[in-house]
Amino acid sequence: MPLSFPLNPVVNQIYSYNNASWRWDGERWRPFLFGGATGIQGATGATGPVGPVLEAIGTGNTLQRPIGPVEGYVRFNTDLESTEVFYANNWFTSTISTKSIDELADVDTTANVPADGQALIWSSNISKWVPGNVALGAGGGGVFSLTGNMDFGTFVTPSTTTIDAGTF
Repeated sequence: MPLSFPLNPVVNQIYSYNNASWRWDGERWRPFLFGGATGIQGATGATGPVGPVLEAIGTGNTLQRPIGPVEGYVRFNTDLESTEVFYANNWFTSTISTKSIDELADVDTTANVPADGQALIWSSNISKWVPGNVALGAGGGGVFSLTGNMDFGTFVTPSTTTIDAGTF
């Protein structure tokens, strides 16, 4: 009897014939072997090397690097304006060079200069983060003042208190 694969198979459908099996992968029938019994657990491998413990040692220029540095030292290099780490007998400098949030590709604070109290919000029109006002909860928001001694349980305000908007 010849092979007669199903005409409209579904993905992962298995067809068996004469002690052989095939599985449909969405494009073609591929040979399929049923898994046997699970084997014995292999031996645990050796523990890998432990990485360096990092220790922040401050800030300075290239000439101020410590004499006899220890692996794992981390410092800010003022000449290079970047963080560097001592590892494998060398100083490695970070590749992060952004000094302003505006240098990030998806942030624009140059064309839209932020005002006091604004936060970065996503603009789907230009696909960038831009300064904007953050929506507050119901009731408006803003700044309001309380006058007199107001008792909030264990907290008593002085005679005049200004509280930024929020939930209290």
